[in-house]
This record gives sequence, C-alpha cells and structure tokens, in this order.
Amino acid sequence: MAGLGSVCVFAKGKTDVRDTQIQPMTQALLAERFGLQCHRETKAARVLFLLLDSDGLKAARADTPKRPNPKLPPGPHHTMGGDATMEEFAARISQGVGAPVIDHTGITGKFHLYLWWGDNPDADPDIFAALPGQLGLKLKAGKSEVEFLVIDRVNR
Repeated sequence: MAGLGSVCVFAKGKTDVRDTQIQPMTQALLAERFGLQCHRETKAARVLFLLLDSDGLKAARADTPKRPNPKLPPGPHHTMGGDATMEEFAARISQGVGAPVIDHTGITGKFHLYLWWGDNPDADPDIFAALPGQLGLKLKAGKSEVEFLVIDRVNR
C-alpha cells in the first residue's frame, strides 16, 4: 500500500512532483500493481509535420504583457489554447488529428496559441483549415521515426 499512499499524497498536491517524474512514477505503480512489463520501440510511421505557413506566424510571444482574448463564434466547437512552445503545441494537436505531429517550424520560445475548429463543414473550419487562417501554421503529411510504447505483459 506504500505506492498507493504516495499517489494519494500527490493527488492532494502535497508534493512537488515535476511533469518529468509523473510518467516514471505511473509506470512503477502499474508494474507493482498489475505486473506491467513494457518497452519502447522506434519505427517509421505516418506523421504530420507542423510547418510555418507562407503568411508567417500569427501569434504573440508569451512574454508580451497583453494576453489575447480570442473571439470565438457561437455554437459547439473544439478549442485549444494557452502559452506553449511549438513542440508542446504540436503534441496537443496530435490528440486532435489522431496522428503524431512533429514540430518543423524552427520557431523557439513560448507563444500565445489559440485555435478553434468545428464539426460542421458548412459553417466551421476543420483543424487543417483553422491552423493557417488563425495561427499561420500548417500540417503536412509525411513519414518519420516515432517512438512507441509496447506492452509485453500485464496481469488482470
């Protein structure tokens, strides 16, 4: 039960656990509780590259004093936003497009990055159209080496 106690303490915010420590802690807990054994493999896979569009980046650096207040249209739509590096933003976009997104913008630093897209093709842009129009970024399909987590064994 010692492992469970440490997770509860973390959940209550009583420890200063860095993001880089969460994944190893979770894997250790899963190995202890469920006998999880896994390894990482790198292989070629379909990816999307995040690139700078021809119009240039349409986002302010995160250190600018005035935060943008994005005007969102009425109705249901998907949004993502906040201060992020291009690499962090690419990881967030990965969840929206169902494929790994790799940053190839060459842009460093954090930016105020806000994006919205919808499911109604008659009224809303999809994520691929929203990126160039709202942020000056685009996605291009390609292949690259991607690291996968392979589960070797787990007990019920």
